[in-house]
Amino acid sequence: MDVNESLERAAALHEETDEAARTAEQLEERESFDAFWSEVKAKEKPRYETILGIAVRVPTSMTLRFRQRLDHVDMAATSEDDVREILGDLFGVDTIDRWISAGMDEEQLAVVMAWAMACANGRTVTWRDAYEAVQEGKAKRAAKAKALAAKSPTSTSASAGTGGRSKGGRSRKGSKRKR
Repeated sequence: MDVNESLERAAALHEETDEAARTAEQLEERESFDAFWSEVKAKEKPRYETILGIAVRVPTSMTLRFRQRLDHVDMAATSEDDVREILGDLFGVDTIDRWISAGMDEEQLAVVMAWAMACANGRTVTWRDAYEAVQEGKAKRAAKAKALAAKSPTSTSASAGTGGRSKGGRSRKGSKRKR
C-alpha cells in the first residue's frame, strides 16, 4: 500500500467516523417525548399552597381530561363522585376527601376551583380575587334567574283566561261532524 492509498483509506475511515458521530447526535436529538417532557418539567419549580391545612401543588396547567370534563359538566347537577374525579385531575384523587374531612363547604370549594382554574390558565390571582369572582358569578346567576322568573307566565296565563281553549281555529258552529 503506498502513501496515497493510505491517505485515501484514512480519509474514508475519518468520513465513516464523522458519519457515525452525526448519527449518534441525531439519535440523541430523537429522544422520546416522555424523556423530553420529564426534562422540561424537572426545570419547573413547583409552588404549594395550604388549603384547610392540606398542602397542594398549585396547578400550572389543565389536563385535557379536566378541560373536557369541565366543558361538559353542570357543577350544580354533578354527583360527588364526578366532582371528586374532576378535582382529582387538579389536586390528586384523595384531596377532596381530606378537604371534606377538614370541613370544607360549597362556597369554599367554589373559591378553590376558581383560584385553581385561574392558576392552571397561567393567571396569578389572590384568594380575594377568586372569592370576588365566585360572588360575581352568583350575582349574575341570581339576576338571570330573577329575569327568567319575571318573564314566566303567572297563574293567569292567556290560556287560563280563555278557559283553556284556543281561539285561533275556526268555529265549529254549523259544522257537521261525522259520527
